[in-house]
Formats: sequence, C-alpha cells, structure tokens
Amino acid sequence: CPSQGLPALSVARETSPMRSAASAGKVFFAGGWGVGGYTDRLDIFDTATNLWTLAKLSALPWQPL
Repeated sequence: CPSQGLPALSVARETSPMRSAASAGKVFFAGGWGVGGYTDRLDIFDTATNLWTLAKLSALPWQPL
C-alpha cells in the first residue's frame, strides 16, 4: 500500500545506484542498493503538488543473477 502526500523534504534515503525517470509532472526514483541490499522502493515526486508518494516495485530488473 503506497504512502501518499508526504512533504517534499520528508523523504530521504541512501541508495546507490538507483534509477530515475520523469513523466507527466512526476519524477520517479526506483530501487538501488541500500543498507540491507537491493531495495524495491519506488519514490514518486509530484512537481505540481510538491508531495511524495512511496510505493514498491514489482521486480528488480537490474539485480544480478
């Protein structure tokens, strides 16, 4: 279940490398390597509302086999 409506500066995380893309006024930050290994976290920033939504990826396409 995604979290909705978090203020712009309330979402922070340390992952590297994460993937990012922008479309239709939203910026998406997906996955990456964090403290516990690969993460399925998806952060979505809405430029119109200045709010974040947190969700989960359905797969980790760049995770090594």
